[in-house]
Amino acid sequence: MMSNHPSSPPQPDQNTGREQEVAPVLSILIVTYNSRDFILDCIDSVIRHTSRTPYEILLVDNGPDGSGELVRRERPSVHILEPIGNVGFGAGNNYLAKAARGEFLLMLNPDTTLRDDAIDRLVEFARDFPQASAWGGRTITKADWFDGGNRIAIPTLPKLFAEVVGRQPKDHNRTDRHGITAPYRVDVLCGGYMMMKRDMWDKLGGFDPEFFLYFEEVDLFTRLRTMGGEAWVKPDSIIVHDVGSGNPFDPKRLNFIALGQMHYIRKHWNRAAQTIAMVLIWLAAVRRMTQGLLLGAFKPTKRAQFRGYAGIVFSPGSWKNGYQ
Repeated sequence: MMSNHPSSPPQPDQNTGREQEVAPVLSILIVTYNSRDFILDCIDSVIRHTSRTPYEILLVDNGPDGSGELVRRERPSVHILEPIGNVGFGAGNNYLAKAARGEFLLMLNPDTTLRDDAIDRLVEFARDFPQASAWGGRTITKADWFDGGNRIAIPTLPKLFAEVVGRQPKDHNRTDRHGITAPYRVDVLCGGYMMMKRDMWDKLGGFDPEFFLYFEEVDLFTRLRTMGGEAWVKPDSIIVHDVGSGNPFDPKRLNFIALGQMHYIRKHWNRAAQTIAMVLIWLAAVRRMTQGLLLGAFKPTKRAQFRGYAGIVFSPGSWKNGYQ
């Protein structure tokens, strides 16, 4: 899908065989899984709000609900790659990136929609701020609250302990503070809305495919930091994210988060720190489960919170070893 720019006669791309009117500056990568109910809204928001950046949209469907076929039929200029099975978020994006032609790669969750010209602003920011290696915006919920994707940080033991007692450490890498207008540096960008130069992506080797879901971006930006790269946020580049596709306390989702976190910890930390971290993650889940139990009589969302975290508390074997 190309934006409305002056174009030269279509020429076949040597790598993909696709005709292109303008070489895309940006490749937008979307991995779907049971996304049929919202994927067209996501794509249409890109088309409606992105007018200054030549782009292409590439999509692979990891799920069984026919999201890819729906897009193929209804939005035929989106490039649909052949499915390769439910390989996870990271491996799905790696697969798309191999077929991408853009100078920049943008990972975009299928349950998101753009607010105004978010992508144009992000690409222009990257042009104006080339000393960074990756660029991102901010994600809000449908109720206009900043979601948890703005608070992703590289884990440390003090941060895990802060989660247990319900406090956030002073150095917590938050990007959801109201009133911020100037760009700022962060440790980690949300994997559902992050952009990187193609050459840096290739140097890093993309996502580690061992991470099936969650914390693949934390691992990626940990590796980026060791190479001296920086990630920056453009505060007025905003997308709406229907967190957890409308069910943020889904037990499977929360279990995948714990699983991905422990896989990251087992990859990057020593054995003693791994053991302490596992206990702290479990205790933090106990706190949230108990909170949900005590307040569940008053708020349905708290009942969902109780059920979601109960799986982590009572089945630690499902996540404590990471992806083995």
